[in-house]
Amino acid sequence: MALGVTSKDDYALKYKRDNRLPSSPASRYADFPGWPKFLNKD
Repeated sequence: MALGVTSKDDYALKYKRDNRLPSSPASRYADFPGWPKFLNKD
């Protein structure tokens, strides 16, 4: 599922509209790679 997230702030806006998203992916998923890698900006 592609959300089209472009930044951490953009994710926060999408989270407010869709309660199925975790509020903090880093807290929810042990293997969350961090925002730069998640956003392909590393």
